[in-house]
Amino acid sequence: MLARLSVLRTWMMVSANRRRVDEGGASIIEYALLLALLAVVAITALHFVGTSTANLLNKSGNAVAHP
Repeated sequence: MLARLSVLRTWMMVSANRRRVDEGGASIIEYALLLALLAVVAITALHFVGTSTANLLNKSGNAVAHP
C-alpha cells in the first residue's frame, strides 16, 4: 500500500513538472504572436503616416511653386 502511494506521489510530481514546462512554451509562443501583431500594426501605421506626410509636402511644394 505504501509503495503504491509512493508511486502515485512520484507520478503526480512528474506530471506537475511537465505542466510547468508546457506553460512556459505556450507563453513564449504567445509573446511571439503578440510581437508579430505589434510589428504589423507599426508597419501599417508608418505606411499611412508616410503617405499622408508625402501628400502634405507635395501640396506645400505645389503651393510654393505655383502661387
